[in-house]
Amino acid sequence: MLQVDPGREFMGSVTQEMEKHKTYIRRGRTEIHRDQAIREFKITTMAMATENVAVQISAIGWLRQIT
Repeated sequence: MLQVDPGREFMGSVTQEMEKHKTYIRRGRTEIHRDQAIREFKITTMAMATENVAVQISAIGWLRQIT
């Protein structure tokens, strides 16, 4: 399941690609605070995970240089 906001950027080609992979798209409702909060939490979580991976990759590169 992919949860997105109801914006136009998730219409069209994104919808078609997700259908190919049989992925359900849940579009948030406008003016519903809870839907917005869930999306913002997931975005924050993904950003933190991405940053952690980048730091780990950087550390590995640094360790290779000093050994």
